[in-house]
Amino acid sequence: MLVLGASPALGQERPPINTDRPGVGTSAELVPRGALQFENGLDYQRERKGGEPTEHRGAVALSIRYGLLDSLELRLDGEPVVTLQNGEHVTDVGDFALGVKWRLLEAVDSTLIPTLALCPSVKLPTAPDPIGNERVDATVTGLAAWQAGPIGVGLNAGLSAVAQHRPAGYLLATLLVASVTANVSERVTVGGSISYASRTERDGHDGVSATVGISWLLTRDLAIDGAVITTLWGRGPDVRLQTGFSVRFWP
Repeated sequence: MLVLGASPALGQERPPINTDRPGVGTSAELVPRGALQFENGLDYQRERKGGEPTEHRGAVALSIRYGLLDSLELRLDGEPVVTLQNGEHVTDVGDFALGVKWRLLEAVDSTLIPTLALCPSVKLPTAPDPIGNERVDATVTGLAAWQAGPIGVGLNAGLSAVAQHRPAGYLLATLLVASVTANVSERVTVGGSISYASRTERDGHDGVSATVGISWLLTRDLAIDGAVITTLWGRGPDVRLQTGFSVRFWP
């Protein structure tokens, strides 16, 4: 999640594209009304587990976001292709989620008033086992963002109901993300974040991870990005690499 700040040199008639890539967090900013935005990328992660084969996971990531109203966007997030290797090799479709992002409050310049948004979503169980849990999950995430000149601060607090198999039921899981970004030039933004994720399985473990990333604005409506993520504590990937691009279309 790197927020690209507006720049007069890039023109005032349209703001630069704002994306939810890269990283694990979600921006509080919305796609402008009437705009259609595609965020695409490749995601690779490696995780060593004691007494088990090292797991390698690769995926094509896709987000489609549409600005329905000034304060509401519709979105589809998912992984069209996932490959998983952990003693066996599986390649199939990943899960998709339908959601909205609703802006509750817009930031006021030169004040501490943040942008606040809510992002509920429902995961559709399109991925077969062992890629997915083959169950419907639900998530709601609160988003906050502050911008002071070239420096941005973002906070995410998410709560998910994750389906379980044995015994059947749901487990409540949390995701907390704190991020800082800096616009180092008119076109380049760098940032980092710390995130905490609670266990998503009854016999799982919590984890804390760190992310560093960069976004480069090629045009007002096109950006490329990359990020490196690593687990600092608990269960999670030893290394996770992301790279991709985002493009926005206007009516």
